[in-house]
Amino acid sequence: YDKIQYIVIGPNRNQYAYVATVNNNTVVVVNGIERKHYKSDYWYPDYLRFSSNDKHFAYRTSTNNQQKIIYDGKEGKTYYSIFSVMFSPDSKQLAYRASTTQKNNELQEVVVVNGIEGKAYANLFALAYSPDSTQLAYVAENSSKASHYMMVVNGNEKKSYDEIKYPIFSPNSKQLAYRARKGNKWIVVVNSKESKAYEKIGKLFFSRDSKQLAYKAKIGNKYFMVINNKEGKAYAKVSRSEEHTSELQSH
Repeated sequence: YDKIQYIVIGPNRNQYAYVATVNNNTVVVVNGIERKHYKSDYWYPDYLRFSSNDKHFAYRTSTNNQQKIIYDGKEGKTYYSIFSVMFSPDSKQLAYRASTTQKNNELQEVVVVNGIEGKAYANLFALAYSPDSTQLAYVAENSSKASHYMMVVNGNEKKSYDEIKYPIFSPNSKQLAYRARKGNKWIVVVNSKESKAYEKIGKLFFSRDSKQLAYKAKIGNKYFMVINNKEGKAYAKVSRSEEHTSELQSH
């Protein structure tokens, strides 16, 4: 080939894929077998993804103001742009966010799951599947509201806030937690229940057994470690130990 890039290996190390260029054509190669050829000055493939069981393969193709997903060889709907392409942990769902023009000709975003579009919003980000694949959460922006960010879980809108950070599921998939801002204060929301408000809140960490949620919080010049809503001793500074963060699920 004239060029090879975007090399990916399947999660089980049994599959591989890459994008190759030859004679002004671009082709996706999977396990040594060439897929559809594209004219290099028209469609261009990237975002190569294998499902966790290595049985499904998807990628994005792009040209000016047009993008689509190729999922197991089948072409999806064309959108203005596509991002956040991901398979669910059980490999049964392919999700991504896409920009599309609505009836008022405004560009809005939708989450697409197995080809089915969800509700359109001004902006979407932070897609996350629960470990058991039964829940898909993301942050949606509704610019028509004063507090216009909300968490959406399986299409169900939660309470609106001034700002929301990335969601995190507990390892047993029973809890969804995220940081949210109300005015100039931050809270942690766990299954729609709000914590005490703080000036700042750091990354959230679930324990492996899902029984504990920990984070760093600040009030004035003091920092606390908060575990299951109980504040620890106040310190001038609290640092995160890189050695032990692998024991926790974070965001």
